[in-house]
Amino acid sequence: DPVERMRRRNERAARARPPQDRDLLIYRYVQEELRRRELDLPLLAPAYVHGVWTDVDLMQTMLLAPEVAHEHFHLATARALRLVDKYLALGIEQIGVGGDFAGNRLIISPAAYREFIVPQVRRMTARIHAAGRYAVNASDGNLWPVIEEFLVGTEVDGYLEIDWHAGMDLRRLKQAYGSRITFYGNLDCGNILSFGTPAQVRQHTRDCLEAGLGNGGHILCASNAITASIPVANYVAVINAYRDMFRLPRFTPER
Repeated sequence: DPVERMRRRNERAARARPPQDRDLLIYRYVQEELRRRELDLPLLAPAYVHGVWTDVDLMQTMLLAPEVAHEHFHLATARALRLVDKYLALGIEQIGVGGDFAGNRLIISPAAYREFIVPQVRRMTARIHAAGRYAVNASDGNLWPVIEEFLVGTEVDGYLEIDWHAGMDLRRLKQAYGSRITFYGNLDCGNILSFGTPAQVRQHTRDCLEAGLGNGGHILCASNAITASIPVANYVAVINAYRDMFRLPRFTPER
C-alpha cells in the first residue's frame, strides 16, 4: 500500500535529527581554500527536498491520499529550512531549492506541481530572501508546461539544471525571463560533453555562451554536473572555448 508506506515515511521524517555542523564541513573547507588562494567566489549549496523523481509511492499518494502527500512535503520543507539556516550562518550566498520532477516530459501533472510543490518552494525562497541571499530552483527535464510557476510562482532568483537535451532552449528562456532570472547552464552533460568530440564540445560551449548573452545574467555550467563520463579533454575544451570567446589566456592542465 503506497499510502501506508508514505505514512510510515512521514512518521520517520518527523523524528529525523536536524542537520549537524559536521554535515557541513565541506563548505568550511572550501571557504578556507578560497581564502588561501585569495579567491572571491560565491558558493551554492543544495537543499533539494521537493523532487519526486523515481518516488513512485509519493506520486501515487499524491493522487490517492493528497493529505498524506501534503504532510510529506511540509515535513520536507521543515527539514530543509533547518539546513538553510545552517547555510545562512556559514555565509553561503546561493541556495538550491526544488528537485527533479521531469524527464523529456513532466512525470506529474502541472496541477500537481502547482498544488504540492510550488507553495513549499516559495516558503524556502522567502526564508532565503529574508537573509538577503539568493534562491536557485533546480530540476532536469522539459519544464515548459510549468515554466511560469517554476520561475515566477516560486519567486526564485535563478534556474539551475537547464536541460538542453530535453528541449530547454536558453535563448527562449532569456527572452522571456532574462530580466528577472539568472540562468545556470545549459551545457549538455549527458550527451555532448560525455560523448562528443572536443571540437563538438567547443562549438556547443560557444553556442551556449552566445545564447546566454544579454538581457540579464548567465552562468556557464553543465546542465546537471561534470560527471565521471566526461573525458578530461572535453572538460578542457569547455574551459578554453570560454576563454577564447572572452580573449582570456588558454588553460593547459598540469600533467
